[in-house]
Amino acid sequence: MSTTTVSARRAVTQARLADAAVAVFARKGVPGSTVEEICEEAGFTRGAFYSNLDSKDELCMAVLSRYAEKNLAVLSSSLDFPNDGQDALRDRIHDIIALFSSVGSDPTTVVAILEITLEATRNPQLREAYQHVEAAISPALREMVEQALRDHDVTTTISVNDLIEVTRAVFDSRVLATMASGRKADIDRMTNQLTTMVLAFIRPL
Repeated sequence: MSTTTVSARRAVTQARLADAAVAVFARKGVPGSTVEEICEEAGFTRGAFYSNLDSKDELCMAVLSRYAEKNLAVLSSSLDFPNDGQDALRDRIHDIIALFSSVGSDPTTVVAILEITLEATRNPQLREAYQHVEAAISPALREMVEQALRDHDVTTTISVNDLIEVTRAVFDSRVLATMASGRKADIDRMTNQLTTMVLAFIRPL
């Protein structure tokens, strides 16, 4: 069997384990989840797990990596943003927020990532992986916002980084609070609300 075939099979197995981990982490948290439960969710044996991953920490890193890849793929999508018209700036901001929130609209993924984030506060190895993900996503998102500001000759009343952090924090907390109340998150409504909030921090040059 060729090295390429083995690598491809390994990648598929790791992806299935990562997807299973998202489901289990969302239900039980990272500390409360066992390798056996994740293997059962994925339809693999414990041996298959350790043939592809060294530990649950490495699996958490794989989940974070896949989350980052999905975010970057979405953020690199080519969109035809409007640059003129009365509502052009609002539409531009709305579309950027909608792009990002589309990745975080799956409640199970949101909870799983938050569980890994909590674990990263206690686990230095995971903390480093989490910081790596943030370092990959934040510049791409910041560039989209800064380009919109340049195209429309406006600026922000706080730093772009701060505005992005606040917007992401509000989105995450709203999704989590909605889920905790037993309701389905209305992503479209949240996107409209966040658009209004972001516009409040924008002024002409």
